[in-house]
Amino acid sequence: MSGYVRVEEFEKLTKKQLRQKANDCFAAADGAGELVRTALLTEARFYLEELARRVDSRVSIRDLILELVVIILIGAELRLGFEEGKQQQAAFGKIQGTLAALQASSEATAKTLTALQSTTEGMNAAIQQELSLFYDVSVTTTYSPADKRLVILNMGRTNVTVSGVKIADVVALTIPEGSVVSPQSTFNCELATAPAYAFILQEALKNKDGMTPFDIFVKNERHEDFRIHSYFIVKDNAIANVQEGYIAPQRGSKTKH
Repeated sequence: MSGYVRVEEFEKLTKKQLRQKANDCFAAADGAGELVRTALLTEARFYLEELARRVDSRVSIRDLILELVVIILIGAELRLGFEEGKQQQAAFGKIQGTLAALQASSEATAKTLTALQSTTEGMNAAIQQELSLFYDVSVTTTYSPADKRLVILNMGRTNVTVSGVKIADVVALTIPEGSVVSPQSTFNCELATAPAYAFILQEALKNKDGMTPFDIFVKNERHEDFRIHSYFIVKDNAIANVQEGYIAPQRGSKTKH
């Protein structure tokens, strides 16, 4: 057995040296007396316990390091999660902004479409009104005493077709089918040879103003029917002239006035 070892020297012994001293004690204990062997085994156990303590210390340090690493990893994961949360929140904010912009754009588009629809409807109404004006019937009537003719003059912008003439809602004059009167053109109704002339004079006697009503029926190029209501003025037992009345669409006609 070696001599006594001081604490400072003992602390400086390496594991290999501690193991060697323990082996020396075990070797010396063989063949030694009871008391000496007990002392040597006690010393060997002391070295072994120091070796075990150092191993446990290293394990504890290792475990501490591992725990620190785990804590650091958890902290890093928490920080990463926090950063991801911030990024997700920022991305969600951007998405909300984009959705809000899309909603505003959709509302603006809807308003634009509504305004466009109103404008289109207004334009269509204006076009229809313009077309109605274009196809409006404008006809004037005069009388030629010299040759006893009722003269129908088309003052409109499109053709009209004279479909009939009725006097006092009783006598009808024969009108050739398809008597088309172009703009600024005239159509003549002969009264001299027709029984209508005498009827006009007869009806005028019933009216204190000496007038006999008559109607001219025409169609425009949209096949809409109109009635032109006027009066024959009778003086001295003869037709002197015509007094114009009004133009009205016929019942059942497509024309709106």
